[in-house]
Formats: sequence, C-alpha cells, structure tokens
Amino acid sequence: MIETVQRGASQVRVSLEVACNDYARDGGRLVTHAGVRTPLLATLDRKGAALAVRDVAEPLDGAGFRPSLERMFSGRAIAEYDRRQRRDSGVDAPDAEAARAFGLPPGTGAQQFQAP
Repeated sequence: MIETVQRGASQVRVSLEVACNDYARDGGRLVTHAGVRTPLLATLDRKGAALAVRDVAEPLDGAGFRPSLERMFSGRAIAEYDRRQRRDSGVDAPDAEAARAFGLPPGTGAQQFQAP
C-alpha cells in the first residue's frame, strides 16, 4: 500500500502497487511464466462497518502511463511510488503465497517456465 485517503464519511481511496504472476506446480518445483507489477487506485465505499470495492483503476500503457498515474494518485503518493521505483523496492511477486497454495515447502522460489 502506498497511501490511504478518507473522502467524506463513506469513501476511501487506496493507492497501491500490486504484483500478479501466473504459477503452476511442476513436480516439486514452482514455475511461473508471466507477471505484472503495476500501480492501482482502489475506491472503496463504506457500507456500515464493511468496506466494498466500488472501482479499481490502473494507469494507461505506454506514453499515457505517467499522465494517467498523475490523475489517479495524489502528489504524495506519486512521490512514494517514484521513490520505490528508484530503489527497486516495490512490491515483490507473491512466490511464497503461491508455494503455500501448491503445498510446496516454505522458501520454494519460482523458476521461469521453460517449454520442453
């Protein structure tokens, strides 16, 4: 998570960076083929004590990336996102969760899938 901003009494905007990879189990190995790491803006509405996702926005690809990110994120969130990119300290791929889901031992890292 990068930033959370309360908007009025019932809306929350969450700026975050997410990582999503595809995974498969190959014997005792965890393999991955593709993935993405991208910023998102989630807009949540409060319904009593619960929060419900109302909208999820992602920046445009290519030349439209930066301008769309600047429309989505606050100045503070942009600065934090940029700092993480410079340090290459963004969110990590969810290898540990994937290994656990496939019943593999803790610490099993994903290997790039190679077609036979």
